[in-house]
Amino acid sequence: AGTILVDALEGETVVSGTLEAKGTERTGGNIDVFGETVVVSPSGLVDASGASGGGRIRLGGSFQGRDTAVHHAQATHLQAGARVQADALESGAGGEIIVWSEQITLVDGYAFARGIDGGMGGFVETSSRGFFNVTTVPETGGGTWLIDPEDILICNFGASSDPNCTGSVDVDITNVGSPPDSSFLPDNDNGIPSILSVTTIAQALQNGNVIISTAGGNGDGVTQAGVITLADDLDVNIPSASTRTLSFSADDEVKIQADISNTGLGVLNVNINANLGGGIGPIELGKAGRNVAFDLP
Repeated sequence: AGTILVDALEGETVVSGTLEAKGTERTGGNIDVFGETVVVSPSGLVDASGASGGGRIRLGGSFQGRDTAVHHAQATHLQAGARVQADALESGAGGEIIVWSEQITLVDGYAFARGIDGGMGGFVETSSRGFFNVTTVPETGGGTWLIDPEDILICNFGASSDPNCTGSVDVDITNVGSPPDSSFLPDNDNGIPSILSVTTIAQALQNGNVIISTAGGNGDGVTQAGVITLADDLDVNIPSASTRTLSFSADDEVKIQADISNTGLGVLNVNINANLGGGIGPIELGKAGRNVAFDLP
């Protein structure tokens, strides 16, 4: 398996066909797809699977946007029907998939980074330095899913106690530019966070570990400080003989305003860390008029 690099520089990169760096006798290769805007269309397939382990795929940037040598996209969209795969096919661990942007990341397609034959699950990151929206759950095969926008609200779509829980958003990324053009963005600079469904988190925990982080946010305390809020009950069902970990890692504050419970026969561990970016917000358990409970047998 080799390496594929596609970079439109100041333009838009659209994958509507197949990009393959598969390892027929070894691990998968590396595929990097960069540009000011990166789109994988419904017919697009990006595949770095390998016989003895998955490879690495980066769409729109590097892990948490940290590698300054990488061209980071302003907007990245994995459209409905698109597939990104870094699976182990015969043996070994799942690979690594990064979906990143500086302004907005939209994930409506499918990401797979699964191990096989006792191999460890892979790693999938779907993040943005700005706004993030996801409608599908990646499959890591017992690995880890990292979600890292600025502020994030986790709630029950359609039945939330939080007025900001409006459900998934439909955002047009065609006007993206550098420097940012705020006309196409949701109103997150005025305090509206990225929104994630409790159902999505529950589904993901059946498949692997979940890290909800705001380490990639601005953390400036003016637009968004890097706050994580769980507004509604999170009920999960961890499969028998499985152990899963849900981690909240905030630049600033973590607000757990609802219950977290596991009704499955497996084990759920919950880690909560705040002020990782030098913020001053506390860890809040509960809110006015409500206590919260952790039911993790």
